[in-house]
Amino acid sequence: MIFTLQACTTDAHQASYEDFDHIEHWDDLSQLEGEHTIIYYYSPYCDICINLEQEVSGFLYDLKSSKEVFLIDAGMIFEQGEPDFHLNETVPALIIFKDQVFQEWIIGSRPVTDYLKAQLNE
Repeated sequence: MIFTLQACTTDAHQASYEDFDHIEHWDDLSQLEGEHTIIYYYSPYCDICINLEQEVSGFLYDLKSSKEVFLIDAGMIFEQGEPDFHLNETVPALIIFKDQVFQEWIIGSRPVTDYLKAQLNE
């Protein structure tokens, strides 16, 4: 008996962190225009961020049509001004803005992925 294994195919976009616009200076936050903005705060040297790249990038890619989405590389923005809110340097995290106003930090891999999943289900 011969079994043929077929790979599962999916229409999901294979996104990576490089596929998204990055905020490179904290002053750039003043230019946000979206009603609901999600900023993924990560480090390319963080093992958790590396392991989450495909999953988080997929969620963010799917959310781009309904939300403003950006990324911030924590190492690249470290000395680039100061945000108008308390800076939490923990990665991975989400920085949430609504109507250009900072709302909250969502910190840690599980809270980040749970928040993104919930946004997809809205």
